[in-house]
Amino acid sequence: MANAWQMHVKKTMEDMKKSSGNATVYLRDVLKKAKVTYKKPSGKVAVEQKSEVVVKKTRKTRKARKSRKSRKSKKSKKSRKSRKSRKSRK
Repeated sequence: MANAWQMHVKKTMEDMKKSSGNATVYLRDVLKKAKVTYKKPSGKVAVEQKSEVVVKKTRKTRKARKSRKSRKSKKSKKSRKSRKSRKSRK
């Protein structure tokens, strides 16, 4: 969601492009001009400007990771069991 400053910068850039005849306008110059012309909005104005742009945010859901136990192959479990039994025999 754009705030009042971002909207002002965007409008300033559009105005500068029109006045320059669609020539290249550098962001640095736009920010310098916007800094001079910007007036901090009062409470009501800010609310009205924000109500113009309504963006619905969606959340990504996380998928559960498989546990390490389930990732191991059965073969590794068997070999470990056999090693344990061999040690107990000696």
